[in-house]
Amino acid sequence: MEFVFQLAVALLASFIQTVTGFGFALVMIPTMVAVTDAKSAVILTLALYMVVGSGISWNARKDIDRPLLTTLLLSSFFGLPLGAYVLVVISDTLLRLLIGIFIIAASLLLLFDYQRPFSSERKAAVVVGFLGGAINSCVTVCGPFVVLFLANQGLPKERLRATIAAFLLGITPPTLAILYFGGLVTDQLLGTALQLLPICVVGYLLGLWFLPRVNSQLFRRSMVVLVLFAGSSIFLSELRLLAGV
Repeated sequence: MEFVFQLAVALLASFIQTVTGFGFALVMIPTMVAVTDAKSAVILTLALYMVVGSGISWNARKDIDRPLLTTLLLSSFFGLPLGAYVLVVISDTLLRLLIGIFIIAASLLLLFDYQRPFSSERKAAVVVGFLGGAINSCVTVCGPFVVLFLANQGLPKERLRATIAAFLLGITPPTLAILYFGGLVTDQLLGTALQLLPICVVGYLLGLWFLPRVNSQLFRRSMVVLVLFAGSSIFLSELRLLAGV
């Protein structure tokens, strides 16, 4: 029954990621932590996104903002070790609390369309990339953080979707490598990822079919509401555990 649940989560996460350009980790992590520990959920999310992100980036390669992507990726690499260190030393309960808080904050900002463009986009991209790298290797949900920056700069829908998907794909291999050398990537987790891989491909293909048929703005808003609920559930459940309720 647990594996069926994981299949359903992977299918939904791949579908949402393909349609909106982000959201894979936001769906995977809050739901996967119901059946596994937070660190394992992070590893599974990274491994599976390698496939989903590759498909999206190749399909939308003409819409990628390459100069902006390059700046974000180069600066993100310097933030990766910081997040990986936090992941190794922090307790699982505290990590779940941090995941919940971050998801709630990011979801609220996305929901209310916070927008205040930076005049110096390149300098802002360096900071956003660095923080995105740290967040990604720690809680694997830097997507909303970078999406906020791209949306804040007024990128068109197609370019935003393509650029964020490519950024997440570019940052995933070095994040996995750091976690692997930190002893967090196990053969068992990689085996689980391989078992979930086919359903991720199905979710990706369904997303490509659905993409031209949906109002992406309305769809993304509804998904953000669901993710906000998931993040709130994680946060409140961990608070109850800490309180001994």
